Amino acid sequence: MAEHHLKPVSFFVAVHKDAPLPPPRENYFALGLGGYRSPTYPYAFSDDTGDSISPRNKHYSELTGWYWIWKNVTDVDILGLCHYRRYFLLDNKQFLFFRRRKRYFQPTPDYFNYITAQEHTAFAETLLSNHDVIVPQRVQLGVSLSAHYAACHAQEDWDLFTEGLRALFPQYTSEVKWFDKTHYIHPYNMMIARKDFFDGYMSSLFPLLFWIEKKNPFRTDPYQCRVPAFLAERFFTFYLHVGSVRYVEQPIAILEPSAF
Repeated sequence: MAEHHLKPVSFFVAVHKDAPLPPPRENYFALGLGGYRSPTYPYAFSDDTGDSISPRNKHYSELTGWYWIWKNVTDVDILGLCHYRRYFLLDNKQFLFFRRRKRYFQPTPDYFNYITAQEHTAFAETLLSNHDVIVPQRVQLGVSLSAHYAACHAQEDWDLFTEGLRALFPQYTSEVKWFDKTHYIHPYNMMIARKDFFDGYMSSLFPLLFWIEKKNPFRTDPYQCRVPAFLAERFFTFYLHVGSVRYVEQPIAILEPSAF
């Protein structure tokens, strides 16, 4: 990997198909998932090089990209994790306007220029001078995290997830019941963080997901097969809680109506 192309603050945009991307900026990089390669974007990598779990993208979704960054990217101080259809809205001047946790923007050059403007990168750096990580604004579920997962996905996967938490993180055994009384989630597997925080989270997340995969191979249903990605959203929210992480929430720009 040509690490010299990276900047101290680098944003990686996960993409698995041809899709609108920001105008070329030296600190924004398209990261192809499942071996995808952007045919036109000048700053692009793929998750199928180096230490990689790219062939498991069907199950791990954007996490194959996050694994690749964890294992192969070293020359950055701060990194942002975005999706081709979801970006952080980093504008302290528009805070009241952005009180809604997400807003829809058409993927036009003007909107891309606004979302990825250099002053918004500087704002992220300012936030991280007093916080460990920037996360998407929480989603209120109306029911507990555990009940919500069971309603939307498979109960057996949730049971294996909590079993894995107890097995791999015995220090958090008493905290597992937190899922039964917490009614919010930080979604999308997105963050902006210093590399050491990102590495620490990944070194907890992937051993857990690999443990679950060994216990019970993931199903083949086109949607429900994405168990690792679904569980990672819950684990990230849990990780922020048990680690007493200093985090700040920011709204999300949605660039594709189906993602709203």
